[in-house]
Amino acid sequence: MSLDHSTQANPSVLVVEDDDQHRLFLSELLKSEGYQVDLAKDGYEADKALKAQHYDLLLTDIVMPEKEGIELIFEVQKSYPNLPIIGMSGGGAYSNLDYLDAALTAGAKRVFAKPIDIDELIATIASILQNSSQPLTDV
Repeated sequence: MSLDHSTQANPSVLVVEDDDQHRLFLSELLKSEGYQVDLAKDGYEADKALKAQHYDLLLTDIVMPEKEGIELIFEVQKSYPNLPIIGMSGGGAYSNLDYLDAALTAGAKRVFAKPIDIDELIATIASILQNSSQPLTDV
């Protein structure tokens, strides 16, 4: 059964980000846009949140201590195949593009390099939620 997210008044977003300031910033930004927001600092906290509640979108950092975002994306694709995912990365030991490509391969609908263009992020989230009942072909 697929939910029609476009009719939901306040879609819910789970933000997974290990950096406290960035996590708080994303939370406040998304709340100001009318989204219900829950936060997780790593993939393990995200797992718990996903088991406890339904979300309309997952916004996850890719490079994190503990459970990496790529691992989380693979697991979410397996357990919650209809949950749209946006990945974001500021890089790490490898090229930022390597992480972003890996996130797309793992199943993210869209990826962003940090620093993120906020207007583009908000527009992308709105578009994905509006079209979440339809498969996206353009990434």
